Amino acid sequence: MRYLVFIFMIMISACGFQPLYQQGGNNGNIAQKLSDIKIANIPERQGQILHNHLLDLFNPRGRVRSSSLALKTALDLKVDKVGIDRDTTATIFEVKAKANYGLYSESILLKEFTTRLSASFAADRLNNYATDVAIDNARDNILKSLAQEMRNKVGLFLSKNTNILSYE
Repeated sequence: MRYLVFIFMIMISACGFQPLYQQGGNNGNIAQKLSDIKIANIPERQGQILHNHLLDLFNPRGRVRSSSLALKTALDLKVDKVGIDRDTTATIFEVKAKANYGLYSESILLKEFTTRLSASFAADRLNNYATDVAIDNARDNILKSLAQEMRNKVGLFLSKNTNILSYE
C-alpha cells in the first residue's frame, strides 16, 4: 500500500501538479491575493446570500478596506418544474443558477467569467412544506457551490496571471 501511495505521489509531481492555495511557491500566496479582492454587492435576496458565501471564501478575516481589485457579479437563479404528472402537479424541480462575473482593477475589466450550475430533486406530493424546504435547501446548496466555483476560477486566473498583481 505504501508503494502505491509513493508511486502516485511521483506521478502527480511529474505532471506539473501544483496546489492552487499552496503557501509560497511559484504562485505566491493565492489565498492572500484572493483576500485582497473586494466583493461588490449583488442585488436581491439570493444575491445577498451568494455575496455572503463569497465573503466567507475570499475574505475569511473580514472585508477589505481598500483594494484596486473588485469582483462584480450578476446572478440569475431559477426554479423550474421539470417533471409534471398527469394531474398537473410538479414531481421534479430543477434549480438553475448562472453567474456572470468580472474581475476589475479599478474600472478596467481584467477577466470575465461565467459559471452555470443546476440541481434537481423530487417533490413530495403530499407535503408542500417539505417541497418548500427542499427548494430552499437546493438554492442554498447551489449558491454555496457557485461561490466555491467562482473562487476556484478567479484563483486559477490569478495563479496564471501573476503580472496583474504587481499593484501590491
